[in-house]
Amino acid sequence: MESQQSKTVLLTEQQASARYGLSVGWFREKRQNGGGPKFKKIGESRNAPVRYPLDELEKFFDGIGLMNHTGKKTTEQEVKRVIESEAQKIERGEP
Repeated sequence: MESQQSKTVLLTEQQASARYGLSVGWFREKRQNGGGPKFKKIGESRNAPVRYPLDELEKFFDGIGLMNHTGKKTTEQEVKRVIESEAQKIERGEP
């Protein structure tokens, strides 16, 4: 039986960027400052490559509604606005 870990699809930051219509810089900023999708470093060095588990990306972006009601990708500005709004709700103690 194959383990769940071996079935995990990992995307590079470039692949994640292309898939969700966000800049590579956005993913890097979120890794450094927090508030982004979960990621894994491949190796222990400071410059080790980073990979994003596809299931974690889907959870993260589904949670903030990256796709609009027509199924089209939203813009990076819209995503940032949603993330900032959610952060403000958390700071105010709102669900």
